[in-house]
Amino acid sequence: MDSEPEDRISRLESGLSKAKEQSRVQQNTLDHILTLLQRLPIPGTPQAPQDSAPAPPAPTTTAPTAPSLREPSRGLKPATPNDFDGDRLKGRAFLNSCRLYISLCESQFRDDQAMIPGPCPS
Repeated sequence: MDSEPEDRISRLESGLSKAKEQSRVQQNTLDHILTLLQRLPIPGTPQAPQDSAPAPPAPTTTAPTAPSLREPSRGLKPATPNDFDGDRLKGRAFLNSCRLYISLCESQFRDDQAMIPGPCPS
């Protein structure tokens, strides 16, 4: 019976390490996608000639820096949060999506007043 808690701990540690590895792989993939999206041309803006060199591979061990996540370049911006429908069970998710949006578009919100949306439709 003494080995049962140890087995559980061992399985939990194994599962945690697998989850961490999956998270790292997903983050690297997302970083690579973000790099590719940032290189896409914006319609209607003049483009500088680009080299024919291949794109560098996605980083494998370094975490992205905060500025690269907060300020998307070349006009990329995250989708705005969905309108709140009044369902109290979805309130926490709505607030989290608002906070995430504000943190990703920090430069658009110079003060607290700028974070308040216009009147809600009736």
